[in-house]
Amino acid sequence: MSCSSWKHGKSRVSLKHHGSALKYYLMLEGNDGVNKVLLYLKIRRCYTFLSSRTQTINCFYKGMTQISSMELVSVLLEADKDDEAISVLSPSSGSVSRIATG
Repeated sequence: MSCSSWKHGKSRVSLKHHGSALKYYLMLEGNDGVNKVLLYLKIRRCYTFLSSRTQTINCFYKGMTQISSMELVSVLLEADKDDEAISVLSPSSGSVSRIATG
């Protein structure tokens, strides 16, 4: 299922059917043999195209150790979450996990 879900997701993205692609990518989320960095990047892109900023932000938190914090800040600012964006950039914030749970 893993390989076919990747292929189906990729083909849906190429057709600009991001909602359909997202469903295939979400099927892979619990699969241990999947590159989570790449998976969360693909999921985030689908959510971005679907204008689902809250889900995009949640996806960033899931893969934050692997994905650029500047991209997260950009999405947070677009979602009018300025304080949260500042917290991500602040050296005193310590870690993203504090922001996600606090």
